[in-house]
Amino acid sequence: MIEGFVSAGDLKLRILRSEILDRPTCFISSPGWGWSVDFYVETLKDLGQWFNLVFIDTRGSGESTAPFSVNDYHYEQTAGDFEAIQKHLGVSKVWLFGHSLGGVLAMTYATQFPESVEGLLLVDTCANTKSNDYAMEVKKRKSSMQNTAWYPKAIQYGDWREVGGDEQFHEKFMGFLPFYYFDQENLAKVMDIYRKTTTRSHAWNGWIQSENCEVDILPKLNRVECSTLIIVGSDDFVCPPICSREIHSKITGSKLIELSNCGHFPWIEKEAAFYEAVKRFVG
Repeated sequence: MIEGFVSAGDLKLRILRSEILDRPTCFISSPGWGWSVDFYVETLKDLGQWFNLVFIDTRGSGESTAPFSVNDYHYEQTAGDFEAIQKHLGVSKVWLFGHSLGGVLAMTYATQFPESVEGLLLVDTCANTKSNDYAMEVKKRKSSMQNTAWYPKAIQYGDWREVGGDEQFHEKFMGFLPFYYFDQENLAKVMDIYRKTTTRSHAWNGWIQSENCEVDILPKLNRVECSTLIIVGSDDFVCPPICSREIHSKITGSKLIELSNCGHFPWIEKEAAFYEAVKRFVG
């Protein structure tokens, strides 16, 4: 990977690029709330079979600089950062891989700059967290885990309103991870990568201040004009399949794939099925 920094206004954004080959370019960004892109760098390298990969530490995450104000973490501002990176690279059109809240960033970019986007790979994401249906589904799925051996300890890390400093934030994130996996053995396989992936509390606080946890971009998705693949784990509690089905219903021509016995990270828990779906869509 080739590491570098791109200027976007007053910010310096860290990017890591794979070798440039005769393939489309795909942006893979951190989700925007302070988690570094490094977990994706280590676990999504196989997407390089079809793309020139550009991994992005979003503003205030990883090694990218943070805006002065915690009020400057809006989705639209991050989309502007992506535009600056695309111009810097001199690429006319890009694909975007968006996982979890990173999917919201990808969809926001595709609605703001549809002429610049060739395709979307949306994985376990959500476009409307304001609805009662969403809140009830998350609550139901979370409650269904109460009889697991890991639940009593993991639930102690479930209050995300205050995350403390960077070290406390990382401890909270690590403690809550079991909720995101259908099979805890799959989590164990990548736990060391999670430990090495940093979290920064300034970005999380900015995420909260910018009201990014309350999002509804469904009405804007009719602006998406590109090829779109949507993949979701059937047992994801935080971005459950109802979210992906909503997105699928709003993006004309999109393809939806639901992977059974799978949580929030399908390329970890259902690796073969995940990459086969990508291969069939873009290969």
